[in-house]
Formats: sequence, structure tokens, C-alpha cells
Amino acid sequence: MMQTIKDLWNGEVPLVITFWFYNVFVNILLSAPIYYLEYTWTPNDFYENRSFIYLYIFLTLIYAILILVALWRSATNYSNEQKNKGKYWGGITKFLVIIGALRIVADMSTFLTGA
Repeated sequence: MMQTIKDLWNGEVPLVITFWFYNVFVNILLSAPIYYLEYTWTPNDFYENRSFIYLYIFLTLIYAILILVALWRSATNYSNEQKNKGKYWGGITKFLVIIGALRIVADMSTFLTGA
């Protein structure tokens, strides 16, 4: 487990696996509980369990940062290995990482201000 995290952080996991498995699939799995709770809990349930919600948000934020760094580094490694074709996919991935980082900042701003 720790070796996988280290490999992700260093961009040593292939770009296709980092993007599709760790970024897309795992994020879907991480998002599922909050969507379920959104439809089954009342506002009072969220208030009573706010420590759980804050912990959940904190852990998903840490995961998001890990994956954004992993994607960036993996895209760099992919670009260096694949020459011309790699620069295309690596560049698209880096653009998506920037969009993802901006989205996280916007979401956290909305969460913290309550707007």
C-alpha cells in the first residue's frame, strides 16, 4: 500500500492507470457515500454528524492532492518517454490537473464560506 502511494506520488505509475483507475474510478467510489447521504440524510443528520463530514472532506482533499500531483508527474514521465505523441496526452492531462486544482479551490471556498 505504501509503495503504491509512493509510486503514485513520484509519477511512476503509468499515466493511463493513474488517470483512469486512481483518478476516475477511485474518485467515483469516494464520491458515492456523499451522494447517498445527500439523498437519505436530513439537514439535522448532517449537523449531528458534522465531525464525520469534516473528516470525510479532509480525507478526500488529501486524496485529491495526491492524485493531482501523481497525474502531473505521470504526465511528465509519459511525455518524456513517448516523444511527440506523449506531449499531446501529457499536455491534456496537465491541463485537466490545472482545472481540477481550480475546482478544488472553488469547492473549498464555497464550503468554508457557506455560499
